[in-house]
Amino acid sequence: MTTKKGTRQNVNLSIERKLLTKARDACMNLSRTLSRGIDEELRRFAASRWQEENTEGINTLNRINEETGFFSDE
Repeated sequence: MTTKKGTRQNVNLSIERKLLTKARDACMNLSRTLSRGIDEELRRFAASRWQEENTEGINTLNRINEETGFFSDE
């Protein structure tokens, strides 16, 4: 994940006090950690959505491959 200068937004959020203390004790960069976590979750969400939207096509291709085999099998 890369961030261009000037593309960041300040936000307020709430976090469990113990979790914040542990993160600070570990010298974690909370902004970077949150950004990476959100980015990762968005990628998972997009992949899941794509799979849901394309389930019918994937199943069709799998059925065709079962019936006719793969080109690489020849």
